[in-house]
Amino acid sequence: MTKHRPARPIAGALLGALLLLVACGGVREASSDGASPTATPTPAIAPTARPAEAVPTASPLAPQTAAVFEPPQAALAFEHLLMFASEIGPRVAAGEQERRAAQYIAAQFEASGYEVTIEPFEVESTVEQSTVVLPDGVELASTLALLGSPNLTASGPLVRLVGLGRASDLVGFDLEGVVLVVDRGVIEFATKAANAEQAGAVALVIVNNVDGLLARGSLGDASFAIPIVGIARDDAAALELLAEEGATVEVRADRRLGSAPSQNVVARSAGGCRVLVGAHYDSVARSPGANDNASGVAALIELARTQRDEGLCYVAFGAEEIGLWGSDAFIAEHGTEGLRFMLNLDMVGKLSDTRFIASDQRPSRDLADRAAVLAAELGHAVPRGSFPSFASSDHAPFAEAGVPAITITGGNDESIHTPQDIVADISVEALQTMLDVTAALLRDLLLD
Repeated sequence: MTKHRPARPIAGALLGALLLLVACGGVREASSDGASPTATPTPAIAPTARPAEAVPTASPLAPQTAAVFEPPQAALAFEHLLMFASEIGPRVAAGEQERRAAQYIAAQFEASGYEVTIEPFEVESTVEQSTVVLPDGVELASTLALLGSPNLTASGPLVRLVGLGRASDLVGFDLEGVVLVVDRGVIEFATKAANAEQAGAVALVIVNNVDGLLARGSLGDASFAIPIVGIARDDAAALELLAEEGATVEVRADRRLGSAPSQNVVARSAGGCRVLVGAHYDSVARSPGANDNASGVAALIELARTQRDEGLCYVAFGAEEIGLWGSDAFIAEHGTEGLRFMLNLDMVGKLSDTRFIASDQRPSRDLADRAAVLAAELGHAVPRGSFPSFASSDHAPFAEAGVPAITITGGNDESIHTPQDIVADISVEALQTMLDVTAALLRDLLLD
């Protein structure tokens, strides 16, 4: 399952507001205080990583015209996955690592004989500069402002209470002017904040009760006059020691919308684009993004190498995690005339609930059903499915523009959007299955 999609305009786009997100910005988030479950790792088969290579910038070449249909090799796709998730690391939309990944993808497409272009576009995203500054100047990197917190900075003596921030937990403590630290759980974030503010605290720090960032915390419609941030539970120990010493810390909540450049990487064959295969290559902050979606873009590169024909094009989308900006930008720039099908690869490094995901449009549902029949003939049960109402991926803008479009996915993965989305959990066997199914579907579609 992929991301929420925030509603926002894009110049010249053919699409309106879609689903929500996030994983990184401009998003409405749930106001409840439920914790995300931890992931169960799946066995992985991983070849040894080769050393990182230089990342050249590709220049357009004349596309090769000879058709190529070779069996894709998951081991080669895995080497690309290692580059994205291990060498480059988190590829936040509009960030330097995302740009480096784009250059690497362009070089791989060019090596396979395509005319390659890197196509920039502007995105609106959340710029997170929230932090907790310790007395020695060290900042807690896991700090995230809760959605709805005012952008404020406050400092005071640190008080760490063993409790959940309920009103009863604060009875008997003098909290006037302090930076209060409480645990996540049971009651809503807004209730914790209201209790802290009423008790006189100048800032509230909420410690996550599961591994990873407190990335989707929301205060709902409530209004507050103190900064409210969340931190990873791994950082709580440092605050507990400082609280025992009566140390003063600074809390800064600073989350703002900004504009920054991202880019798509497009590989064109001769004869324009009749069939398009895509995958996004960005990830959320502080996540290696191995399955979401180094797996998809690694498979894309290997398919481009082994499946080439007139009218078959490949595109690596930027800025998917913050609202499908790359696929929207592609349509705004090129339109969809002459495009007969679109296949999108998202999270193909594990197999849990493999699906051909289709939106509500009938042509896309028909395409998913056709793909399911073909997969069954190959011995794989991959039925048509749909994402939950709060999630989407880069097939959706194409489907809404009238192009039959589906996302090919290995299924839900509870470790996505967390630091636990790592290479060690990727299965090369899963990659091979998804490559084989997608390659067979491509060949079938190109016969029409």
